[in-house]
Amino acid sequence: GPIIAIGDSISSVNPLGWEGIRHAMVSGRLAAQTIQRYLKKEVSDFSSYERNLRHYFGQKWFIAETLMS
Repeated sequence: GPIIAIGDSISSVNPLGWEGIRHAMVSGRLAAQTIQRYLKKEVSDFSSYERNLRHYFGQKWFIAETLMS
C-alpha cells in the first residue's frame, strides 16, 4: 500500500544562517497540514507540500545555493 515518509528536516537547513530548528518546525507543520488534507481526501498527492516549502523558503534557499556555488 501507500507509504508516507516524514522526517526530511536536514533538507531544510539553511547553511548561511545555520538555521535548522525553525526550518524543521515549519516543514513539519506544513507536512502535517498536507497529511491531514490527504487523509480527508482534499488532495491526492503531496505536491502542495513541496510548493508550500518553496513558497516559504524559496528565496532564502536560492540565495544560499547561489552563494555556495
